[in-house]
Amino acid sequence: MIQNPLHFGFILSPAERAARRRQNQNPGSYPIEADTLKRLPDEFTPAKRRQLLDQMVLSETDKFTLPKYQLVNVRTDVFDRAFDRTPDQYVGPGGTERAIGNRYQKALQFMRDALKNPHQKIHAPLVVLSEDKDARGKTLPVISFHDGRHRYAVLRDIGMPIIAVGMHQDEIPLAKKYGFLA
Repeated sequence: MIQNPLHFGFILSPAERAARRRQNQNPGSYPIEADTLKRLPDEFTPAKRRQLLDQMVLSETDKFTLPKYQLVNVRTDVFDRAFDRTPDQYVGPGGTERAIGNRYQKALQFMRDALKNPHQKIHAPLVVLSEDKDARGKTLPVISFHDGRHRYAVLRDIGMPIIAVGMHQDEIPLAKKYGFLA
């Protein structure tokens, strides 16, 4: 396991990630029921998912305090495999693993409410992207969330193939390198 000095995360091997998952469920999280998780993609139809993507923006505060952040669309499948290697932040399906309290459930309810009001803006998650080496010396992407990892997890779980995130403009070439951008 290698610690990235720029981030709080670690790059773990698949076996280390599996072992940590078995022993390290956040005791303060409240994951949703497995059958509810299975029904989420049916509840959020493709048209509803498109509406949510269209409602995503950088918040006015983020635009002011983080002027070099841009809204980019990431491919959820590729992006999530890389985020999964940051076990201290990764929110698993249904709000498992490193979810905090009931934030996953609140984010899920917020998405449901946002669909009822198409003028409601959804603040895009803010990510930090860098690289680090694993135990074999292979360079891998490291994804950390500055804000919004529970929102991201809900959007992933409802079946969104593309999610809008805020990313520093200097990290966009790295996102392209790893095939994250849609």
